[in-house]
Amino acid sequence: MTQLDIFYRSYENYKKELLNNREDHLFKKAAYSKNKPQDFISKISVECYIHDDWISAIEKAVPYLEKCIKEDRQFIRNEGEVLPIEKIRRVSKDSVSDLAKHSDYITKIPEDDKDVIPEKLLMVTRESDYKIYENRVLYATLTYLRDFISTRLEKIVEAINKYEGKFFIKKKVEVHNRTLDFLMDVSEKRLEDPIAVKNSKCARQIERIKLELNDILVLLKTPLMIECSKAALVKRPITKTNVLKMNTNFKEALAIFDYAVEYPGPGYEIEEKELKIYPLSESQTNAFSDIIQLSSFLAYMYNNHLEDDLLTEYEAEEERRRKASEDELLAKMEEMYNKAKSSGRDFKEYIFLLEEGTRILKERIEETKQEMAKLIEEQELRLINIANKHKEEIEQIYREFDEKLADEQARCNEKIRQIQVENDQYVSNLNSEHAKAIEAINDELNQQKAINTQLKSFVEQANAEVEQIKVAAQEEVTRIHKEATKSIELAQAETLALRLKTSKPPLPKEFVSKDRYEQLEAEIKTLTEFQKGAWKEAKIEIRNNYFKQIKSKEPIAKPTKKAKKHVEVTIELVEDSKGKQIQEPKKFFEFTPSVPTEEVSKKEE
Repeated sequence: MTQLDIFYRSYENYKKELLNNREDHLFKKAAYSKNKPQDFISKISVECYIHDDWISAIEKAVPYLEKCIKEDRQFIRNEGEVLPIEKIRRVSKDSVSDLAKHSDYITKIPEDDKDVIPEKLLMVTRESDYKIYENRVLYATLTYLRDFISTRLEKIVEAINKYEGKFFIKKKVEVHNRTLDFLMDVSEKRLEDPIAVKNSKCARQIERIKLELNDILVLLKTPLMIECSKAALVKRPITKTNVLKMNTNFKEALAIFDYAVEYPGPGYEIEEKELKIYPLSESQTNAFSDIIQLSSFLAYMYNNHLEDDLLTEYEAEEERRRKASEDELLAKMEEMYNKAKSSGRDFKEYIFLLEEGTRILKERIEETKQEMAKLIEEQELRLINIANKHKEEIEQIYREFDEKLADEQARCNEKIRQIQVENDQYVSNLNSEHAKAIEAINDELNQQKAINTQLKSFVEQANAEVEQIKVAAQEEVTRIHKEATKSIELAQAETLALRLKTSKPPLPKEFVSKDRYEQLEAEIKTLTEFQKGAWKEAKIEIRNNYFKQIKSKEPIAKPTKKAKKHVEVTIELVEDSKGKQIQEPKKFFEFTPSVPTEEVSKKEE
């Protein structure tokens, strides 16, 4: 019986004693009517939300860790020592090979028909070393997983394994000539509370975590891991050997090691919240009223030194209750006596009849038991016969199965032997082809490296050339853009001049806006620059032509009329960046019409 059961039984007996007590009823009624809102019962509820990803990852990795240990990888170390021939226990191939290299071990020439006996030989001892790098990595993985799981499990269990509760009661009860002020503020904390663990929502996940931790601890106690524990612990970063990269079991072991080391966060979340019972119900108030009355009684008893008096009254009441129970028993006996007397028989005869009836009932019960025992025995015999029959049939089936199994086993052994021979041959051929393939791959890799080097150099050179071409193209585009801009501005200026000449000047309102006026100024500037440049080029051309005519003694043509330059432009209305319509030339060309000239002689010139 637990402590909770004892308290509950005692409290039930306490309520039975006060069940029909009028004063207690009035006190509880007054206490409930004076119920105040500050009375409450509360507890701190702890909920733990465990992330399932790391639990599943470790569960998935444990079988691979077991397979790594079962591989029992080791390194056979050969250690040799040159000893006198008297101390040599056995001669191996290594001893003979070493003797062939060191003829100085033979110091005596043997006689005819006698064996050559050297003075000393190399004795080789082979030792198995289990502390290879892969096994040490496996041991480091198991130790880290053990710490990874145990620290989290300890904190999770500590969080959900506790009970924190409190209650606050404040009462003032007035009944007849009694006034009681009561204040109780109790806080309680229990660790390793079985009720808290039972009510936790993550109990199933905790069991999984405990099983994982147990599996890890079992693997750490294997002889291989105990041997690896004597070596220095491997530290990160892990060197990925061929075994760790190619072997599936060790590859998974390394993967779970990296996963656990790089796992972010604790892997669980703990949430605490207060659950409060407020306001208290009538039954809850009555229960706490019992505490109030009991506390009041104890204070009243000790203050007035009533222990001895109350003990005396308690013993007297117990004696009264004992006598009342005995009187009740005697009353029942008297009732039986009266029944025997009213039946018209003597009391002894009545008792005899009762005993006779009881004997008959017992005999009938015994007969029924015997019949049931006989029936059970018959059924058991039947079951035994059926079981024996089935046993014989099963034995016959087993014998036939064993015979078939022996024949099948013999055929399988023969087939296994043939497969083993073929497998050995295949492995030998495969190893040879593998060596050739590795050599070919190495040659191919060397060629590929040379090609990559050449390709890298070519790419760098091509990139440099492309960069130069980009710079030159950018400069050419800038130059063309400038020339095109000037050509457009010149065409616009010439168009404006042509309109002025043909008596179709632009309307004044066309130059009202600031942007259009600035555009006009830009056109004038461009036209001026063009006129200066054209005149400069014309002067050079005139001078060159003049000197050519002088040297060739040709008559110089003198224009009688200044040639005029004609420009034809197609104008189109377009919108600028601000949404205004402006005139923009789209197609234009220029030409100089022929002008009649007259020849003059050098003398006139």
